[in-house]
Amino acid sequence: MNTVKVMSFNLRTATPEDGINCMENRAPRVQEVLHREAPDLIGFQETIGWVWSWLEETLAGDYQVIGCGRNADCSGEGVPVAFRKSRFQMLGSDCFWLSDTPYVPGSRYEHSDQSKCPRMAVSLLLRDRESGAMITFVNTHTDHVGATVRKLELRQVSEYLAQRPGYKIVTGDMNAQPDSEEIACFSECVKPMNITDCTSLVGGTFHGYGHEEPYWKIDYIFSDLPAAESRAVPDTPVDGVYYSDHLAVCSVLQLNDKSN
Repeated sequence: MNTVKVMSFNLRTATPEDGINCMENRAPRVQEVLHREAPDLIGFQETIGWVWSWLEETLAGDYQVIGCGRNADCSGEGVPVAFRKSRFQMLGSDCFWLSDTPYVPGSRYEHSDQSKCPRMAVSLLLRDRESGAMITFVNTHTDHVGATVRKLELRQVSEYLAQRPGYKIVTGDMNAQPDSEEIACFSECVKPMNITDCTSLVGGTFHGYGHEEPYWKIDYIFSDLPAAESRAVPDTPVDGVYYSDHLAVCSVLQLNDKSN
């Protein structure tokens, strides 16, 4: 059976405010998670500054990393994706902003409850070298403040998916729990495409370096491919250091033919 292992991984932005859990201390643990889990596709969130080049170096050889920052000059925090080069041929890539003007860098839903932060998505069109199947892979990170704007952002993602070829895989920190109106609306929008939440049974993912109890379920993998397995990657701190303030989530998806 041909399977694809997908990971959604909020790295937590690099900030000295995190003290012992600053990215410099967490980087070896992040690297260990990536190498141990060895996913075929990875959607990262909260990648910023030196972490971009560090990711490229950490994943060099096996993966290609694609993306840009969310600001008007394409700098700053972003949502890059990585794919295993031996597994996939990249047919195209796309960066767009979650706004009424998606190809204006740094744009936002101005007349909404959105935070000051621009939000964006990165998309790849891939061909699986083994089966020949095409896959549209989209990674995003919706707004952390406004529920109304999250609905707009997720509706935009669903409309984008409807126009794209192949199987569909979506990763992201949606900043909304499964029982929220935002996730319900997104699930309804993608239902005609047979896209469902592969991580529906995973449980909570955001823990704030162990301070949140129970964990919040805000990290997702959606797809129209059936999931053989989905789980959160455990994070037992080492000398007080976590790999992130979120648990990474993984799904093993079944990809059986050349359809789509």
